[in-house]
Amino acid sequence: MFDYGTPEFITGWNGLSYVQVNVPFTSDMAFATRYWDPDNDLFDIDSPQDRFLFSDDSASAILDGNRYSNPDGRLTVSRELRLPGDISDEMREFFSDRISLDVDPIVSELRPVYRRMVAQYGADDIYISDTASLNVTRFGDYYCESIYRYKSIGHSNKDENGDWLDWSYETDDTDNERHIYRIGSTEPLEMEDIFKDGVDIREVLTRAIAGEISERMSWRYNEGEQYPFMAGEYAELDEKYARAIAENVNVCGLSYDSLLIDDLSSDDLRPIYEYAYGEVAPLLEDYGLWDSWYGSISFKNIGPENLTLFDTPKEK
Repeated sequence: MFDYGTPEFITGWNGLSYVQVNVPFTSDMAFATRYWDPDNDLFDIDSPQDRFLFSDDSASAILDGNRYSNPDGRLTVSRELRLPGDISDEMREFFSDRISLDVDPIVSELRPVYRRMVAQYGADDIYISDTASLNVTRFGDYYCESIYRYKSIGHSNKDENGDWLDWSYETDDTDNERHIYRIGSTEPLEMEDIFKDGVDIREVLTRAIAGEISERMSWRYNEGEQYPFMAGEYAELDEKYARAIAENVNVCGLSYDSLLIDDLSSDDLRPIYEYAYGEVAPLLEDYGLWDSWYGSISFKNIGPENLTLFDTPKEK
């Protein structure tokens, strides 16, 4: 599994921590057949094989950034950029221009806020943080960009005895912007770029999402107790629900085995659920079909044959 070509890994913390290496390992693999079921023919596997996009940029990641923290630690500002080590100069310049690593203007902006809040609440009872990072990870022939921003200005509340109650926030904003780029291009990919020509994208996504929901239902309940999604008397409504979700998803990233989509909260899913099931919705309430979807759709459920991700020529 590992040989002399295995790369070294950046572990951080002066090499004192460990690195977890994830190998996409399923029962469909010949390795699994050999060691889990030695009575079967090693190469006689009829089920579809998974496809994966591998990333090796942890071997030589480029890290850059700046951080400020005042003496009491109640005002912190940080900016960070992380790029794959083998990135071209042109792509490195492109991503570097998308985030400023200069923290000084932000510190100057927040110092008056810090002084005001110290005077009002005391230095021990305030929290001011402004964080931004841009992380680029390579999967196969693609770069996935994630720009994370977080700004929080808050103070603690205490009861009449001076005991801590909770936090109140003047500002508490989080934003995560994600894009996919083909290596060598600075144009973010759209949904149509990821699926092959002629593929009915929403139809494929409807089936894939139905598969995802069925799997999640089986994880949530013991066998025989779960609502039989796409297999029972409400199958037509189930398909309507999966199709309605497919109309609302947006592909924004990749992992080694799935497309990442924008998260759909319970507030997002609830009206879709009620639209799809109508008067039946209360009967299925306890199954949690409208719970938050922290979004990914596996290549296996989509069908790798429907995607361009595995046959795109490599560009440097």
